[in-house]
Amino acid sequence: MHESGRALENGYTFDEYERLMSYVLSTANTLKCVELRKNKLKKLGIKAIDQLIEDVATDDDVLNKGFRTPLDEEKENAANKPLIKANGKIYALPATIGSWGWFEALMTVVRNQEKGDKQKDIDKEVGKLIEDFINEKLDEKGISHCCGAYPPPEKGEADLVVEATKGIMLFEMKKKSLTRKAKSGDEFRIVSDLLGSLIDSQAQCFRTSQLMIENGYVDLDDGNGNVARVEKQERTVECISVCLGTFGPLQDRMLIKSIMDEMCNKPLTAEYDGDDKQNIKDVKKFNKEMQKWIPYLNEEKSNGDSKKNPFFNSWFLDLEQLILIVQESNSNDELLARLKETKYVSGGSYDFYRERRTVRMINGNKT
Repeated sequence: MHESGRALENGYTFDEYERLMSYVLSTANTLKCVELRKNKLKKLGIKAIDQLIEDVATDDDVLNKGFRTPLDEEKENAANKPLIKANGKIYALPATIGSWGWFEALMTVVRNQEKGDKQKDIDKEVGKLIEDFINEKLDEKGISHCCGAYPPPEKGEADLVVEATKGIMLFEMKKKSLTRKAKSGDEFRIVSDLLGSLIDSQAQCFRTSQLMIENGYVDLDDGNGNVARVEKQERTVECISVCLGTFGPLQDRMLIKSIMDEMCNKPLTAEYDGDDKQNIKDVKKFNKEMQKWIPYLNEEKSNGDSKKNPFFNSWFLDLEQLILIVQESNSNDELLARLKETKYVSGGSYDFYRERRTVRMINGNKT
């Protein structure tokens, strides 16, 4: 977004936003709030520092106002911005809590100055930035990869393909995160958010995998005159959905396996009897998307690499988890090994990091 030429209209630039973010994160504590001295903020050389602080700080009189139980999730706003104002002072939230707020606050600023169809462009832009970021991290570790569209008459594309000696990793990226309504317990929103992230991306992975199973290979055109051929060669395909924000326990492999299996057995159809136009629109979209993706899930279940244990090769990672795995890898084969570290072990904790730590302790590796 910084390099796209998109301008901010609040009196500061992306560079200045990044400058404040870097300063705050270098000052913030991991466990407690830290007061930010106004005189030091002034020394950052940001002319519109007051407006910038206003955009990234939550006032104490509205901080989590009305938030009392998990059902009040929509009233929880502490994580929306990285700073809080209280008693005339400015505090940085603990880095473990407030880091995500830098993205949320920036997106709020950009969305507020863009209207209508241009907001859709922002979503596409962010999605492209995520892909570029992941590619950069892979390049830094010397991990080769490819991507591209299927040749005609097939329609579709593969976001990211990484080949290893004993396997092929298909990555599909989605910006979609778990919404506030879903977090508050709205069943339709939970399933709808999963459809827009997990199911959508898994179906795309299955599409690529099925083409390789049928033809023995898939050609991918990156749009720049480069066509990469990925040959199956009896290798197992790992289908990996990558989301920007965390879905928490819903990312557990055994859980997503059960969800997709159940969707195949009993296809979901949403119904709504009210007159809310947005809900009517959302329900229609949900049913249309379900009809679009379910055939790919059924095909994977019947003829995919994991047909003896349907969807066992499916993964649901958030961006932070994927980057952690990439950072621990220095080759394509190492990336596959790090990914599969917990594939055959489940402690039932629904916690990605705890599962990895447990497996490593079992294997005598405490790092």
